[in-house]
Amino acid sequence: LVGRRLGQLAEPDLGQAAESFHPPRGRTRKSLGSIGILTSGGDGPAENAAIEALVRGATQLHGWRVFGILDGYRGLLEPEGRIRELKISDVQGHAAIAGALRLLYGGHIPVPLENIYGNETDISRIGGTILRSGRTNPVYGDPEATAVKRTLREQGIDALVVLGGNGSMRAAAELHKAGVPLIGVPQSIDGDVWGSEHSIGFPSAVAKGVSEVHHYLTTAHSCSRWFLVEVMGQRYGLLTLAIAGRSRVVDAAFTEVPRHIEDLQRVIESRRPGRQHGLILVSEGVKFLNGGVSLIEPPRGTDGHGRLINEPGDVAHWVRGVMAERRIETQT
Repeated sequence: LVGRRLGQLAEPDLGQAAESFHPPRGRTRKSLGSIGILTSGGDGPAENAAIEALVRGATQLHGWRVFGILDGYRGLLEPEGRIRELKISDVQGHAAIAGALRLLYGGHIPVPLENIYGNETDISRIGGTILRSGRTNPVYGDPEATAVKRTLREQGIDALVVLGGNGSMRAAAELHKAGVPLIGVPQSIDGDVWGSEHSIGFPSAVAKGVSEVHHYLTTAHSCSRWFLVEVMGQRYGLLTLAIAGRSRVVDAAFTEVPRHIEDLQRVIESRRPGRQHGLILVSEGVKFLNGGVSLIEPPRGTDGHGRLINEPGDVAHWVRGVMAERRIETQT
């Protein structure tokens, strides 16, 4: 799959449904000789496995040179010491592990990781990303991406592969509009990259969430309480729904798709008198219908990248307050 996607950098063949991915009219295509890889935004499991696959696919299938760009988009704006060529030997074997750890930690490698040196393995065994990550807007104040294009030209990089989530893909789209050839690889535990069937990090987040809610259910049963569990996901509740569906122990899940506040009460009361405990999931972007007309949602701020700003637990506490206002009486 990676090999085919890389091939589309040179000659897209995505069908009529993906017309927007084709280069704008008048832009000439050129054969590729090299690509640059960067990781942006929050890290997620399997990023290093994707980097390894990209290096293998590019070098072995296409004969391209591959450059790793450190610290996300910042590596394109401040390239000094942040761009290095990656070969198969950099992603395979214990020597690759040692090099990856040096990239991540410099000379201060945590003691628990020292044993990795003795294993004949590949970088997919390391969590996070060996290229490090960051949150930088590559077109801020530079809509034509002049600085990025200059770096690519000076480094001899013909196209980019960007691994990242929703915000990173929006930045990649802006670079694409400015004329930078690239593809995006969805990487987000939230699973919220538009148009993607699968996102690196999402399955691991679901598995972790399922494990957690089973632990919560044990305490809920012991203490005869209902747990309101807030789930990450920014404005989209895909992770919330996936955890609820996979765990099979969640009583209800509330997401950005508005449901009536009364549904909270119905869920709880429908379990009585059979039991006095349960689990309700609420996503970060949760919304409710008030009286079937108006929308209510928790107070939220956003950062410079358009991401929601909430302290952990804020949304669940807000829902608890809504329940108290409506005299939905149960210990939560």
